[in-house]
Amino acid sequence: MRKKGIPIGNLTSQFFANIYLNDLDHYIKERLGCKYYIRYVDDLTLFDNDKKKLWEMKDQIREYLEKDRLKIHPKKTFIAPVSIGIDCLGYRVFPSYRRLRKDNSLGLIRRLKKMRRLYSLGLMRWDKINASVQSWLGHAKHADTYGLRKNLFNGITFCKGDSPVTAKAFEGVQRNFIHISKKVTA
Repeated sequence: MRKKGIPIGNLTSQFFANIYLNDLDHYIKERLGCKYYIRYVDDLTLFDNDKKKLWEMKDQIREYLEKDRLKIHPKKTFIAPVSIGIDCLGYRVFPSYRRLRKDNSLGLIRRLKKMRRLYSLGLMRWDKINASVQSWLGHAKHADTYGLRKNLFNGITFCKGDSPVTAKAFEGVQRNFIHISKKVTA
C-alpha cells in the first residue's frame, strides 16, 4: 500500500504542504467563497457566521482532498463559536486577546526546574539558561502573559555553590513587555 500525506517533522514538511495544498487554498477562497480563511502548514481554519455553511464547506473540502488521497482528521476537525478560542501556534486565540496554551507554561516550569538542578551541579552555563528563557519570553510576549511571567519568575533562584542568581536577571524583559493584540474578526 502506498503511503499517504506529507512527512511530518521533516524539514521539507512546510514546503511540501505549501505546494501540495496551494490548490486547496484557491479552491476554498475562489470556489467555496470563504472570505475568512487561515492555513498554517496542514491546519485549516475557516470563519463564517453561518454554521450550516461551515458544515457544507467541511464536506466539500473533504471531497476535494480525497482526489489527492488526503483525509481530514476526524477527531481534530470541529465547528465551534470563536468565543471559545482557537488553538493556534502555541496560543489560544480569542476575538480580542490571546493566551498562552497551558502546556506551554507547564513545559517552561519543568525546564526551569531541570536547568536549575543542572546549573547547581555546574553542568549548565548561565548563558544557555538565559537564552532558553529569552526564547520562551519572546514567544510568550505575544499573548496576555504579564501576570503569568511575573508569577513564574518570582522566587526562582539558581545557585551554584555560594553564588545565587535570582530570576531578577530576567526582569529587564518583563519590564519591557509590549502587548501586541490584533483583533480577530469573523
